[in-house]
Order: sequence, then structure tokens, then C-alpha cells
Amino acid sequence: MRKYILLFLSLIIGSFIINSCSDNSTNNNNPEKKDYFPSSNGNFWIYKHDYYKDDNLVNDIDSIIIVGKENIKGNNADKYSVYTKGELAENYYRYSDGSKLYALPSELIPNDLIALIPSEVLPQDWVVLADNDNSLWEIFQFDVKDIPLNLSGLGAATLNGVIKLQGKKTNTSTLTIDGKNIKTQNFEIIISYEGKVTLGAISNPLNFNVTTKYYYGENVGLVQTETEKQDISISGIKLYTIQSNHRLLQKYNIITTK
Repeated sequence: MRKYILLFLSLIIGSFIINSCSDNSTNNNNPEKKDYFPSSNGNFWIYKHDYYKDDNLVNDIDSIIIVGKENIKGNNADKYSVYTKGELAENYYRYSDGSKLYALPSELIPNDLIALIPSEVLPQDWVVLADNDNSLWEIFQFDVKDIPLNLSGLGAATLNGVIKLQGKKTNTSTLTIDGKNIKTQNFEIIISYEGKVTLGAISNPLNFNVTTKYYYGENVGLVQTETEKQDISISGIKLYTIQSNHRLLQKYNIITTK
């Protein structure tokens, strides 16, 4: 608990240092404004992160802070730095344009699936992660051709088919975070596969969907993400497991310009 509090305080101090040259406020005083993707430099969020690693449940605290902007593939994108256990774990990028939030394609695919997909077949340009003006949108699709798989206990196999990503605006909800009720607009990224897996001379149909849910809070940003555990099987034989992954907001600091 002491480490958690110290990390929280250090991020608060850091956010004020980063923004000391501008006139900022840590509270949103405009009740009419509904910004689901706040992106001021120095914004930060602290999440409880539960996921599996080597079949073991891991409970981490992730701290995410916007550290600046970079030109990524022609867009002035916000750079998010993720810290776990006080160490920099990764950086990722987002940018918003009105009602839309954009991400890079590889960031939308769970790690359990990304290992099956050669990087060269992934689209390289920005795609829409969340869209407040549309209920359903196509993100991208690509062919999977003769991708080798090593099926534990079964041997070598190949994967052929089509992977498609769709975005969906779903319901609204209210989540209580740090004693505050936050209204969220919820979205889903749906990854579907339709094709076959070939083991030796035998091919079997293989179809599945994997859904990740994103909850964006009014004037808060990302509040929660959820991917449920799912076994991918053919003829009763488990081929692969998509492990559950859950991130829930605990503390946050959003800077607004007066």
C-alpha cells in the first residue's frame, strides 16, 4: 500500500512539473462538456490490472501518463507511457478527431492472438478504436495463409482463413471510481476468424469470435477494459486459449485548460 501511495504522489508531482508552463486545472468545471478521450499532456490514470502469464494469474498496478506528442504516420499523436511496478513497461499512441479515437492495428489484438499473425499482413495505418457517431464500423480484415501452428500434444498444423475486426458502440453505464460516479460510453472490438486448421492430411473448420470491451468515461477517459477467457477448440480438442485480461481504473488526474 505504501508503494502504491508513493507512486500515486510521484505521478501527481510529475504532472504538475510537466504542465508548469501552462495555465491548467485538475478539475473539469464545464458540466456541458463530454470529452470521452481527454488528451492533455500530464493526464494520468492508475489501473488495477489482472491478467494471466504462463497460466498464472497476475495482479498488477499499471500507471499510464500522457508524456507528450509525436508525429506518427502523419498524425500528431499523444504518447502514453505505461509503468508497472515503477518500471516503464511500454509506450503506445492515440489521437482523436472529433467523435473518433484512433489506434494502431497491432494494439487492438490480444497478445494471445498476435503471436499467430505475421506482422507484415497487419494494416500499418491508423484505425478507429471508438466512434461516438456510429453504432458499427469495419476496422480491417486480412487473409491468413499457411500460418504454422505448434499444437501441444498434436504436432505441427497450418492455419488458413480470414480475420476481421469490427468496432461497435454499445450501451452506457455508471461506474464508481474512487468514490465518484462516472458515466461511461461503452464500445467493443470484435475479432472474428473464419477458416480452417490443417493437421497432417486432415482439415477442420475453425470459427471463433474474441471481444474486448472498452468503457470510456465522460471527461475521464478509459475507465475499464475486459477480455474474457475463451478456449478455441475443434472437434472437442482445445487448440488455443485466449486468457482473460481485465483493467479497472483506481485513481486519475485529468488536466483541463481554462
